Amino acid sequence: MERLVERSLATDHIEIELSLEVQSDIEIHAPLACCSTLTTFLRTIKLPVPTQDAKILLKLAQLDLAAHPPHAPVKKIKIEAVPARIRFAQAGLFQPLAPEPAKLELISRCDT
Repeated sequence: MERLVERSLATDHIEIELSLEVQSDIEIHAPLACCSTLTTFLRTIKLPVPTQDAKILLKLAQLDLAAHPPHAPVKKIKIEAVPARIRFAQAGLFQPLAPEPAKLELISRCDT
């Protein structure tokens, strides 16, 4: 996120890749190979608008992984924040203040 902020960029989605260790002697709900193999578990989290807030991205990743847990122990984690341009919006002078769209996404995911 620091590199994105330095370049005046944000991200509108992050990709999480988990390398899992699957062992044939443990019964799990995934296709098994002989002995021990590494499989990949992919998740993509999309946001309604680009953001630079790392705390919001972390919380969304935690909520998504809690809702869709991997099926085996995690050996390696790779997280990629895809760059996007920041969208600037100016509020109207006589309009009430509204929460940021990224925070609304976080609230809606907590409710489900």
